[in-house]
Amino acid sequence: MTARHHPTEDLLVAYAAGGLDEPRSLLVATHSALCPRCRSVVSKAEAIGGALLDAADAAPMNAGALQSVLARLDDDRDAIGDRPIRVSAESEIASGRIPQPLRGYLEGRAGDSLSWRRVAPGIRRHDLSMKGSARGYEGPYLLRLEPEAVVPRHGHHGEEMTLVLEGGFTDNGAHFKRGDVQQADGSIEHQPIVDPGKPCVTLVVTDGPLRFTGLLPRLFRPIFGR
Repeated sequence: MTARHHPTEDLLVAYAAGGLDEPRSLLVATHSALCPRCRSVVSKAEAIGGALLDAADAAPMNAGALQSVLARLDDDRDAIGDRPIRVSAESEIASGRIPQPLRGYLEGRAGDSLSWRRVAPGIRRHDLSMKGSARGYEGPYLLRLEPEAVVPRHGHHGEEMTLVLEGGFTDNGAHFKRGDVQQADGSIEHQPIVDPGKPCVTLVVTDGPLRFTGLLPRLFRPIFGR
């Protein structure tokens, strides 16, 4: 199954250049392990960055050198797109298919052996140990939602990135499945609904608390963030 929803190209290039904090780097690396398209973009960006450094060391660049190499990001025929990169393809372990970038944060455990914390009916959470970043990115954490679970309608006081690892959900008319990334910010209000038939497991990174209305803040703010 091929992912249809991807991180922005700016995020992929920043990841390739080592410019992302650890939480977002983990999410982008895990998505890239599941997505050949984004692995290719990251690979090209890494190769182009190396070529620019080599050219800078050798001699001053022409005025159009930067534009020339950046244009190669869009050239699918470029041979550097086949160069292996540091994120590996997905690999099955224990009771779940966990890509290598994320597997390193799970201490060799998977599935039901993780320390899931029940936070609401049909919703469990597992926090990953990580420093975060200067921008205040929280987590990341895993959410496991039971089939047909409905997340309360909410907005955001910051940015949120969600990567689907298993199952899927529908939100604002779009469907997200394994490998897809959903990005939300303060301009978006939404209510994800999990697909029937199997649980949905997601990797979530956020830099601000969720914004609920009415009585929901007292019920759900301790669950999903600060």
